[in-house]
Amino acid sequence: MGLFGFGKKKEKAKCPLCGAEIGFLSGKVLKDGSTICNGCESKLRLKYDEAVVNKTDALGNVQFKDNGYAKTTIVDDLSAITLDEARAAMDEINATSQALVGEIGGSYSNIFTAGKSGFVIAPKALDVGLPRSKKLKNATVVDGLVVEGEFNKDQDAVLIINGKEINVHIIEAHKKDVSAFETTLSANLKQGIKKGENGYLIISTEESVPEGATIAK
Repeated sequence: MGLFGFGKKKEKAKCPLCGAEIGFLSGKVLKDGSTICNGCESKLRLKYDEAVVNKTDALGNVQFKDNGYAKTTIVDDLSAITLDEARAAMDEINATSQALVGEIGGSYSNIFTAGKSGFVIAPKALDVGLPRSKKLKNATVVDGLVVEGEFNKDQDAVLIINGKEINVHIIEAHKKDVSAFETTLSANLKQGIKKGENGYLIISTEESVPEGATIAK
């Protein structure tokens, strides 16, 4: 140990939810000051969104900067809950995930659960390019969590709704971040979502996808 303790390696904080080490400048601070690891934050995003929204005045009118762009702010639902609330939500997510694996894990090694109802898109060629706009027209976006395995673009899968299996094709798979979905879609950065990550699966199906539906392969 160095003089007066300098040079002593500082012990890393551990996540109060899972026990994982929390690295320097990582982790998510909750309402009560508790810090959880990035992995637990990603799982909790199934229930608690983080999004960039336009700032508005008291009358609800969007505020603009001098350059003409709208003023924005980040609204983070996860920052508004306590550790006890986070623990309860994590218990619920883990119980649902374990039940899914127990139910269909013998047939499928890659499992994705929908945290919200799916929505249909028809992006413009100006935003995503002509080839992608044709491929994505009338596709369904499913926002959810990878429970097991991983998902990538151009893969066949099944959509499971109330025990009924429907063949679908995964057109694209995007990891979720603070950006709005439209921004993520336009940026089209590296695709692929792994176990424990929240993301968007864009699938070809004529079925309406309800919250709680499963996509597996």
